[in-house]
Amino acid sequence: MNSTVSCPSYTPSAFRLHDRQPFDSTTMTVFVAPPSAPALPLELLETVLSFLYSDPKSLRAASLVSRAWVPICRVRLFRRIVLHWCDEGLRRSECLYSLLTRRPHIAKYIHELSIHEGLVSSKQSQVTSCFAQSTSLPQLLPLLPQLYLIEFRASTLTPWCELSGELVHALLHAITASSTLTDVVLGSWNFTSEPRALDALLEAITQNAKSLVLTDIVAPFASTRRQAIRPYSGFDQRHAALQSLTINEGEASSLSFCTEWFRERPTRIKSLQLSCSTMQTSISEFLGVLGESLEHLELNIHTVRGNTSLDLSHNTRLRNLQLQVLEHPIMSLRSKISVSWLVNILSTLRSFECLELLHIGFEIDADRLRRLSQSDANHWSQLDQILCPKKYHRLSSVQIGIKFQCHDDLEYIKEKLGAFAASTIVSRLSSQGGAVGTFTPHFRNKAS
Repeated sequence: MNSTVSCPSYTPSAFRLHDRQPFDSTTMTVFVAPPSAPALPLELLETVLSFLYSDPKSLRAASLVSRAWVPICRVRLFRRIVLHWCDEGLRRSECLYSLLTRRPHIAKYIHELSIHEGLVSSKQSQVTSCFAQSTSLPQLLPLLPQLYLIEFRASTLTPWCELSGELVHALLHAITASSTLTDVVLGSWNFTSEPRALDALLEAITQNAKSLVLTDIVAPFASTRRQAIRPYSGFDQRHAALQSLTINEGEASSLSFCTEWFRERPTRIKSLQLSCSTMQTSISEFLGVLGESLEHLELNIHTVRGNTSLDLSHNTRLRNLQLQVLEHPIMSLRSKISVSWLVNILSTLRSFECLELLHIGFEIDADRLRRLSQSDANHWSQLDQILCPKKYHRLSSVQIGIKFQCHDDLEYIKEKLGAFAASTIVSRLSSQGGAVGTFTPHFRNKAS
């Protein structure tokens, strides 16, 4: 039997009250329906209020209608808290701290906390960081024991040393003390002058969170890297919680630091998403450190550097492989895209019993694609042999997408790219979006 909630009486005064007074649990007025009101299914009520998820004003108004509506509205109203430097983040942090000290039960509804650091002008006309020296934020974090996600970003690359010791300690405590934490996101932080800080932060996250996203993180220099990573013989990978790691690198670089850090503290990471413009040997070294625990690998390579191909031989339990090669806007840094490069990578695969999905994408111009189709025609047959069903027993599909600018006539594309059609892996060629064509071969293992 479905749960039911008393249907409230919709009095205009209930909504006029919200227009005059903002939501506050100390002044909230509740309108209870008369006994004769029909029962409203709880599932229907949750569906209706779910449409107000991104409308805090309406959710606050709905919470004033009926006492039965308050818990459901609070779940949606407080689930994700965003403290943004350009949206009075410091004031909102102080207000939230004040609310939680008076109504601590509200904390159980807050599951996601997103903090965006940035520069603001003070009353003395000085430009300072919004949260770096905040007194309310270090006091606020310990009041949120049921966080699922902690996001801490900066609008521009910001030195970690600018943060107060109280804030750093509170952040580490929030990561280690929460029994529900699953995701941590860090973005645009510079740790060059704080070599031990990144080590301590990674240790706390690895032991307590399941997923970590690092975006534009500048790690300590090579000269101080060894001193930054403390020997820790008691680290037990069986107790490490981290399973998914995402590294997005722009001009920053943290891959080398992560390679040495995870070598000292082996962790069974199952999923890796890496977006970078670094040497292939550096990527291969990191993949070698992760070893056989890696099951899902997604590489977004902006430019291929170095003559040594990527080595996937250590990842023997790889189930899902996605390679996305993006053309660099600077001609001199463009990727060395060729089917032979792809063949060299896939020839290092040793996950014969595990590989299920293989997705590869290129983004190149049409003229270069035509040249590659002629020079690499023989390598397509090698690709067919590598992906032989007899070798990869569980491989169910292979998709190779090539996005390019060209004439939108399908016959024209087939004529100019005829070398691809000679391969048995090619079964589909389509043109989409006018001048933008998408070439997508599709292979299915009949044995599966």
